[in-house]
Amino acid sequence: MTIKFNILQDNLAEVINTLTGELCVWANQNAPTPDNDCIILKIDSIAFTGGTDYQSQPNNLGEYDTHGERELLLSITSMSDNSLQILLDLIESLQLELAQTLLCEKKIALGRIESQPLDITTQIGKDFEAKAIMTILFKISKNYFDDAVKTIDIVESVTIIGVADGDSVQTPQDIDIEV
Repeated sequence: MTIKFNILQDNLAEVINTLTGELCVWANQNAPTPDNDCIILKIDSIAFTGGTDYQSQPNNLGEYDTHGERELLLSITSMSDNSLQILLDLIESLQLELAQTLLCEKKIALGRIESQPLDITTQIGKDFEAKAIMTILFKISKNYFDDAVKTIDIVESVTIIGVADGDSVQTPQDIDIEV
């Protein structure tokens, strides 16, 4: 699957922003870091866990769309005087129904807190730049970039009725399923 990083980044930033109320920016941008408090996000890795369960025909660029489980490691750096508190509150808010709903809407699942918040405040001249960092493992569903949802409309079954002399009779049945 060709991962569309811009969509993935937008969705992750929106979730983190909603849960923390902090401005979210992506690391390694060709722009200065904001002067005010912010959270810096960075996808450290994406792991292919398990095999590919779907592969389409190639498009006009020769690319194949494939679907399979992915795990991504998101590094979150809080740049604020209360950066540790912001990350601790983020961990707590990830347990709330709001977070689960937001992640579900974005087709992202919380894997685990990979590393707890760590204070990495640095001294710059005579001043200190307060910051804390943590990493979270998220999982992307198999159909992350697939908007088409397939449902079962009718299930066909056959009922076999045994008869005393060993013969059997088959009667087909259609079962309608409401979706």
